[in-house]
Amino acid sequence: MLAAGFPSVARTVLPSTLQADAICKAFQRGKVPAVEQASLTVGSGEFVSLVGPSGCGKSTLFNIVAGLIRPDEGRVTLGDQDVTGQTGHVGYMLQRDLLLPWRTVLNNVVLGLDVRGTSRQTSYPQARTLLGRFGLLQHEGQYPATLSGGMRQRCAMIRTILYGSPILLLDEPLSALDAQTRLLMQEWILEVWSSLGSSVFYITHDLEEALFLSDRVYIMSARPGRILEEVRVELPRPRTSDVRISPEFVALKARIMDVVRAQAQIALAAETDEPGGVA
Repeated sequence: MLAAGFPSVARTVLPSTLQADAICKAFQRGKVPAVEQASLTVGSGEFVSLVGPSGCGKSTLFNIVAGLIRPDEGRVTLGDQDVTGQTGHVGYMLQRDLLLPWRTVLNNVVLGLDVRGTSRQTSYPQARTLLGRFGLLQHEGQYPATLSGGMRQRCAMIRTILYGSPILLLDEPLSALDAQTRLLMQEWILEVWSSLGSSVFYITHDLEEALFLSDRVYIMSARPGRILEEVRVELPRPRTSDVRISPEFVALKARIMDVVRAQAQIALAAETDEPGGVA
């Protein structure tokens, strides 16, 4: 998918260890606990995924790591720097591509650089190089409405990469794609990650996706979200689709699935017991 010699992207710092330490967060003046004593680490150059039942607080924890939400307790560090409640230290890609319909592909992918005040003389050449590597250069003048779902997600990824952060937070970036496109995009994300040398922190509900992509997988409990387990994925790289049928892969998937299923049952029982819940 990617040609050899992936282009360099201007970065302010080299990848450092990102750490969330004993994070707690509740909403509605403390009445609704979302995250409780959650701690995790994303090492330099690592690909780390976070999985758990729906509503367990994964996105809340992501937003805290990104500095968009301040925790009630705990802190976030990047290397030896406390970045709790601060933005700008990570590149953040959400579930939806959020491309602006009135901007062309080229002008969408340079949006972050525009906000930073980077000149078009600098941003356009960088963007065109990445668009070329990702097979989108011929579409630079098109608008998002003309693109397929996979192409839109590639544009969103390019925009995130161009922001220049050595740490990328990807919140279910493939969830809206069809199954075949999703498999291809997983391989594409691995190529991008290995070529850039970035650290990636990734949310997904797809356990197979988490295993295929990651060095480590954190499993989160039902709400309030706690880190229950850290699973090391000691499968050889580079990975191809064949790894999904290996005994080691199947065993890891079954192990994680058992934990997540149990937590989903706990979450469902809690919803049923709540006033107005399902009887």
